[in-house]
Amino acid sequence: MNWPRTLLIIATATLLTGCQVFGMAGAVRITGETFDEAECLAREFKGEAPCLPEEPRK
Repeated sequence: MNWPRTLLIIATATLLTGCQVFGMAGAVRITGETFDEAECLAREFKGEAPCLPEEPRK
């Protein structure tokens, strides 16, 4: 068996999987923030108490 080639394939697959997981986590975080903003806008539109101010985003 060709060990260097096998290790290279495994390392590449691991790297790509990690990038996809962290990319998906970022997308979920952004989606959650968008829903939070929409909820605050809806509360203001209904005349309810405004949302608490948040920390500035990085």
